[in-house]
Amino acid sequence: MGCKRRRPHDYSSTEIPEFFWEPGIVGGYREPGISVKESLVSIFELHNETLNIWTHLGALAFFLGYMCSTSSSLNLYSDVTLRPLLFMFLSSCLYSTTSVLAHTFNSMNELSQHVGFMIDYYGICVYAFVTAISNLSYAFPDSWRSTRVEQSFIAASFLSTLLAISLACKSRFPKFGLVCKLMRLLPFVLSYVISMSPLLYRVTMEYDAKDGTVHYYRHFIDAVFTFGFYSSHFPELAFPGYFNVYFHSHQIFHVFVALGTYFKLRGLMADYESGHTLIEIPNCTLLVSLAALTKALVTLYYIWKMHSVQNSRKSGLDNHHGYCNGNGNTHDSMAYNGVKKMNIKRL
Repeated sequence: MGCKRRRPHDYSSTEIPEFFWEPGIVGGYREPGISVKESLVSIFELHNETLNIWTHLGALAFFLGYMCSTSSSLNLYSDVTLRPLLFMFLSSCLYSTTSVLAHTFNSMNELSQHVGFMIDYYGICVYAFVTAISNLSYAFPDSWRSTRVEQSFIAASFLSTLLAISLACKSRFPKFGLVCKLMRLLPFVLSYVISMSPLLYRVTMEYDAKDGTVHYYRHFIDAVFTFGFYSSHFPELAFPGYFNVYFHSHQIFHVFVALGTYFKLRGLMADYESGHTLIEIPNCTLLVSLAALTKALVTLYYIWKMHSVQNSRKSGLDNHHGYCNGNGNTHDSMAYNGVKKMNIKRL
């Protein structure tokens, strides 16, 4: 009797390098070392990254459509007062795109996984800074205006997102186990708290169902689930093997991230249309451009550094360096020195 043929991308965790393991995911992995073309084709095949890719492809399509529909009712592209809102739409598309790229190409080799997620962190940090800009412009509490909080808000947001991108990229290097994830998670939480503090204050102290606070309230409820699924790896850790391909935590996390962005956009537009006091930010475009450029330079530096380390490993100069993936898993480079296509017998 013949054996049942398995799917093209159905490798178990025992058949791939430990570095590629995800907590609680024991199957459905793509073959390490696939090419760019095979990575693109795999978007339309079933494996444990398929829904990670499609959840943010769907979000990208939604935000583009939402931006176009908004521009038909608001002068989104030419009204200077709507520039922060336009940047919110564009940065939402940016983080969705960088996420898709990271999850599409992370099985090519070790370097592609590191580079892909460094670019992913870049998209997140640009979005976080633009969020701060839009919160100051449309949603700042009246009682915080003309205070030191308003005067230092942009600088604090810029520095917190710069810290986040620096530590997130740096966390791809050291062999610290779960500390790698904390190096990434805690600075992102800090930048989120700083950028969203005006909305949290309004939800708790200035709630008004007629303006954007009702949408911000929904956003914060959504944020609890977002951080909960990202940090807990539930349900796959509780039921290993049952959520390899469908409904594991990162897929759910992506859905809540996109939903939270939608609530945030709805709230900003509600504040703008309800006449909430508007703060015009001089040189808004310049501020966003400088922030994006600064974070791009930091990201490129760490990409260059990772590439240099990879080259030194190939030369046998750094064979004992440990690396950390996105979930705190580490591996020794001697056990994984440039993964090529694995000659695993398929059934």
